[in-house]
Amino acid sequence: MPMPAQPKIYHICHVDRLPSILTCNGLFSDAKVLELALPGTVVGMSNIVICQDSCHGT
Repeated sequence: MPMPAQPKIYHICHVDRLPSILTCNGLFSDAKVLELALPGTVVGMSNIVICQDSCHGT
């Protein structure tokens, strides 16, 4: 299947993370959020994140 010309990318986060997203002018991975100890509720599934990290070599 060819890549769409204008792909849509979604990122799910809790509404209480919005202030840090705005303050930092962008999104960070869940791992970076934990590293920076940014406030807010984690809604991601850690087993999916681990798979993504190992699959992409990051």
